[in-house]
Amino acid sequence: MVFFGDSITDGHSSTVDANLRYPDQVADRLLERPEAQQCGVLNSGISGNDLLTDAGTQGVSAMARFENDVLDQPGVHTVVLLEGINDIGNSEGAVEPEQLINVYRQFIERAHDHDIRVVGATITPYEGADYYTEAGEEDRQAVNEWIRNSGEFDALADYEAAVRDPDNPSRLLPAFNPGDNLHPNVEGYAGMADDLDLEEICAS
Repeated sequence: MVFFGDSITDGHSSTVDANLRYPDQVADRLLERPEAQQCGVLNSGISGNDLLTDAGTQGVSAMARFENDVLDQPGVHTVVLLEGINDIGNSEGAVEPEQLINVYRQFIERAHDHDIRVVGATITPYEGADYYTEAGEEDRQAVNEWIRNSGEFDALADYEAAVRDPDNPSRLLPAFNPGDNLHPNVEGYAGMADDLDLEEICAS
């Protein structure tokens, strides 16, 4: 399976060289299963990546790299899609939710054309981050509402619910916040990894 995303998938704020990014921790869970039920993990997260626009040294947009990083990879049955917070934050809410939803729909269609299932991941909280705005938060909530309830994904990874502060849902849980209010820490990544239904993501 491919984990496709931005810096959160790339493992920003996790311990360097410790293999504690959330896809690594999913891989650890998978290795605990009987050998016949194991499946591989490919991390295709790029820090700073946007859905819609190229990001200089951070590489081309998610739209541009989806074919190479997901569709052209051998043996892929499932992709976990966690992208969009940089589009929302960098635009200060100027990007409309429907623009992001249209890209997700393209990913779903293209993946299904290759018999690849798509797990939609809700965008995690970011209040307090450098590029946070109230308009952006409204967009994040609108996108997450669609991810949860549209029925267009094959499965759901509710990462927002896994890492948010129940007393302030627009923020990361303090125990999961390394200080930038955007990227979960190692414990937060563990919460994300634990949220995944392995039967769902390993289905072929």
